[in-house]
Amino acid sequence: AALNQCSDSDDIETANGYNIYTSTGCDHNNTNSGRVALVEVFDSGHHPISRGIEPFLISSANVIAECPFRGPIFYYEPDCKLIDLDSTRLAWEFIRQFQSF
Repeated sequence: AALNQCSDSDDIETANGYNIYTSTGCDHNNTNSGRVALVEVFDSGHHPISRGIEPFLISSANVIAECPFRGPIFYYEPDCKLIDLDSTRLAWEFIRQFQSF
């Protein structure tokens, strides 16, 4: 919020597996009409990848079978977890609130 020069404090929406932090009153062409959002996905590591849903299911298990983050240098198992979050839907719900002038 500070980076985007937002004047209003964060609104926090908690859902199953994630939080959405939203700030308003952000600088947009000196109008303070901008809005920003940050999604925090719980227990997802640094590379959250969705398991998907049929017919685009990546894996029936919640882990990446051949995960490169299990090898030397990384050894960070949370990065090998698949998540059950439709981030495309979340992004669309945020973007569709706005219109272009």
